[in-house]
Amino acid sequence: MAAAGCGGGGGSSSGGNNPPPVDTTKPFVSELAGTVTDGNGGAIVGATVTFTGLPSVTTSQLGAFVIPNAVVPVGQTSTIGILSATATVNGKAWSARNTVEVLRGNAITDNAHLSMSLASVQGAITGTLTDSKTGKPLVNARVFAADGPYTGGVVPNTYQYFTVAASYTAFTDASGSYTIAGLAPFNNYTVTASYTGYINQTVNSVVVGSNATTSGVNFALASSSSSAVLPVITGLGASTVTLPWTATRGAASSRESRGVQAIKLDLLQRLGYLKHSTTVSSNIANRSTGVTRGNPAGSLIETILVWDYLPVSNLLGFDILRSTASTTAFGSIALVRDPMADRFSDDDVVLTPDTLYYYSIARADTINFPKNGDEGAPVVPAIAVDPLGAITLASPIAGATTTAVPTFSWSAVNRASTYTVMVYSSYPNYQSDTDPNAVQPIWKTSLNGVSVPYAGPALTFGQTYYWVVLAQDAPGVDFTISAIDSFVPKAP
Repeated sequence: MAAAGCGGGGGSSSGGNNPPPVDTTKPFVSELAGTVTDGNGGAIVGATVTFTGLPSVTTSQLGAFVIPNAVVPVGQTSTIGILSATATVNGKAWSARNTVEVLRGNAITDNAHLSMSLASVQGAITGTLTDSKTGKPLVNARVFAADGPYTGGVVPNTYQYFTVAASYTAFTDASGSYTIAGLAPFNNYTVTASYTGYINQTVNSVVVGSNATTSGVNFALASSSSSAVLPVITGLGASTVTLPWTATRGAASSRESRGVQAIKLDLLQRLGYLKHSTTVSSNIANRSTGVTRGNPAGSLIETILVWDYLPVSNLLGFDILRSTASTTAFGSIALVRDPMADRFSDDDVVLTPDTLYYYSIARADTINFPKNGDEGAPVVPAIAVDPLGAITLASPIAGATTTAVPTFSWSAVNRASTYTVMVYSSYPNYQSDTDPNAVQPIWKTSLNGVSVPYAGPALTFGQTYYWVVLAQDAPGVDFTISAIDSFVPKAP
């Protein structure tokens, strides 16, 4: 849920220190990691992902992928390649592509995200970047494009957001030219050009037609030796979702993966995260630390961060900060090299249930970062999340026969205040390019206990039904989703 072309962190957020010299005498090997989503923000499970010159991999439960052995050659501080993905959704070919830079020194080039769309209608944007004073081309400058921004919320709490999980990115060639391909047809693209040492420039309301190329989106950037103070991030919101898999499981059980992703997508839509609502609580004063475990407890946890989009002329990107110790002493976990980014997904395998995590974000300066490490002030106070543990379904067990009115039961989850039981007449699947609200249970109820009899429409004897439980904490910040089990009611 963040921009392609960003590197993993590990540094301090304090800024002001020159980085050590980079050793380019040997090849450097990095892993390329990220997610593949659809236009609704739902993960695409089982998509084929490739990066220039490397074997393809397949996305797993979060739409996540890891491509090993991305090499930065001798003499280079980075390498730039094309990241692409293909998948079949509802019998139709979908695809995505983006340009990613792998930086020397980053063991993991994280959050290289792709947003897929129907391949048969994709278009492109082309143009040039030059120096405004000399007219010379700017080489290896970055250009970002995303559909939006749109305004959400209600006055006075409005915010701006983009519809894709990550900006589409391109780098200029030796002539200063760029092409951003693989774009879904929209009439409201924002395109921003960025180059270190220069002031950003943005063009709004760019139209991309079906199977069409929009040319002439050109930029003349002005160089600068100083820049304005970067504003503090506003509208920071966060939630966690715990999914019922270990971090090492692949996409073999793709139907279950898609089904649970459908539940997650429905949840995020209700929270407003797919349109960047930040109405969930950010008050850390009422949060208490749970039992800390030394290792992850076998579930896959995702922290979802969103913030308000704000066009800033000297913005290089965002430093994502995380801490388990306090609300001020942070380590950097990623640099989102995208001035149009407005969300980030932290699915680090170290995230553990019942452990309090603090997040903050600081803006990075395109004029002085990273040479002088200049950043804006991080968000204070930080926002806190405390992931819930996994839910185990107890009865009916998968595939069991039941009475006409089955009773559902499951394990209690520490700190869960509400459990929501959902029953489906067919297996839930989020992969719909026509209905973003495809997850429709025939019955849903919420309670604070761990057992409830069915009270929905009469069940058909001999038909297979599916059920799932979603739990949340009292502030409505942290959630956990069970596996999806089936049952078959039988006649008395």
